[in-house]
Amino acid sequence: MGPLNLLWASFKQKALQLMSPELKVFGEAQFMGHVARP
Repeated sequence: MGPLNLLWASFKQKALQLMSPELKVFGEAQFMGHVARP
């Protein structure tokens, strides 16, 4: 588990408390899209 994954995990933990489910799913999709692209 790289440092980026750890950072994302802790961010998601906070996001779970702040975001609505729809927004959380969208944010996760956006993040994965950025990581997947070179």
